[in-house]
Order: sequence, then structure tokens, then C-alpha cells
Amino acid sequence: MAKDYSRDYTIVIVEDDPESVRMLTERLDSLAVLVIFNKTEEAFVYFSKGYKANLIIIDVFVHGSSMDGLELCQKVRSIPDYTQTSILLHNSLGD
Repeated sequence: MAKDYSRDYTIVIVEDDPESVRMLTERLDSLAVLVIFNKTEEAFVYFSKGYKANLIIIDVFVHGSSMDGLELCQKVRSIPDYTQTSILLHNSLGD
């Protein structure tokens, strides 16, 4: 049986919209382990504790959080382990 390399990768999704989470989960679940947060503060605690991610997807406008996605991106980039990690910022305004 072939090794399932998808479980060797972790994608962190920071998104507060349930429909966007559903869409991202449907498309990415077979590719990696998904860790999903609906608040930027919760995600930042995850990164601060040293958990790893191969890709981070952040909604620019996360409602109900004290920091927006851009601020989270800047804070994550300040953590030495995440200076080279790919971060995808997105928004679904108008969709």
C-alpha cells in the first residue's frame, strides 16, 4: 500500500464564515491535516505554542476577533519558525 503523504502536511485555516470553511475543507481535506480556527486570537495561541503548519490560509476580515487577518499575518511572521511558511490571505467580500 502506498504511503499517504497528505497526512504529513498541515494547513491552518483562519476563517469565520461557515460556508467558506466548508468550501475550503471540501477542497483541501484530502491533501493535508486541517486545523481550523474562527478567531485570530485562537490561531495566534496555536502558532505561539510552536505547533507547525506547512500552509496558513487567513481571512483578511475575521469578525468577532480583536485583530484582523493582516495583523495575525504580521504577528505570525514575527515568530522565527514561521518566517518561511507560506501564508495565503483571502477575503470573500462580494461573493
